[in-house]
Amino acid sequence: MIVNKLKGFREREMKQSARFEDWTQEGLAKRLGVTRQTIISMEKGTYNPSLVLAFKIAHEFGMAIEDIFEYRAEKKMNRSQFVNAVELIVAAVLSLWFSSIAVILASKADHFRK
Repeated sequence: MIVNKLKGFREREMKQSARFEDWTQEGLAKRLGVTRQTIISMEKGTYNPSLVLAFKIAHEFGMAIEDIFEYRAEKKMNRSQFVNAVELIVAAVLSLWFSSIAVILASKADHFRK
């Protein structure tokens, strides 16, 4: 998982810069050649930039990429957590299956009653 500090650094620059508008999402997006939505998505963590874009961002802030973007290994499930997850999935599937069977049987019973 990639964690980024883009929003915090951008907001800090907005407060400290004489040219506030250069550090808005729109201003940064224009300088980087991307859309404002791209900046928003990166700040939310729903989009990870390409390596080229990450270098451009780091350059804009005068920082190293790893100061802005951090890789965190995702935690692996232990055996107990995996078994619990599988049990929940199986229970949900069986519940849906039994519900479907009940609906089918009820409709068949209605058919025979008529």
